[in-house]
Amino acid sequence: MKKILIKTLIIFYIFLPIINVRALDINSKYAVLYNLNDDKIIYEKNPNEKIKIASLTKIMTTLVALENIEDIKQTTTIKEEALIGLEDYAKTDIKPNEEVTYEDLLYGIMLPSGADCANGIAINISGSIDNFVELMNKKAQELNLNNTHFSNPIGIDEDNYSTVEDIAKLLKYALKNEEFYRIFTTREYTTTNNVKLESTIIEKSLPYNIDTSLILGSKTGFTDDAGTA
Repeated sequence: MKKILIKTLIIFYIFLPIINVRALDINSKYAVLYNLNDDKIIYEKNPNEKIKIASLTKIMTTLVALENIEDIKQTTTIKEEALIGLEDYAKTDIKPNEEVTYEDLLYGIMLPSGADCANGIAINISGSIDNFVELMNKKAQELNLNNTHFSNPIGIDEDNYSTVEDIAKLLKYALKNEEFYRIFTTREYTTTNNVKLESTIIEKSLPYNIDTSLILGSKTGFTDDAGTA
């Protein structure tokens, strides 16, 4: 089996044939394989070690946003402060004072992992990034993610960490939200401003010729310290 050269691996599977766990050849320091059918972890590797999680952070960003938006079709205006200091991060290239829907921003966060969309939605929901991060950490406490802390909605390392087990718990919870599930399992989306967004799983799998047809949904991430997640 081909090695998967990543630092953090979290796999959920539903209604798939029995997986031969011993046949997995995962060159990753941290991993968890969770069977949603039986509601149990069937493979794990250093599940409780605190690590940088890069843009896996945006799972919580999207969940908290969804739980604090009344209507995702509502339009909102992107503030200039949301776009400052993002030169080295993935973006969807939305512009200051541009009108978009919350739905556009949510897809922009999850599919191309747009830092501009993450900051934009955080500020427009909570008034500031710091206020939104408080909501993220409050949600982490509610879900008993005891080894998780967020310092930003993007995944900048700073004081932003979790464990693969906590992220698995978070994703399991988030997938119960119908809007989250729909966004998470989408490969392509066109915004109301006619910008085509594409899931990072397409870009990341092409160089390795990986067949992703059986992958229902995904979230990737990368920073120098976190490696590829």
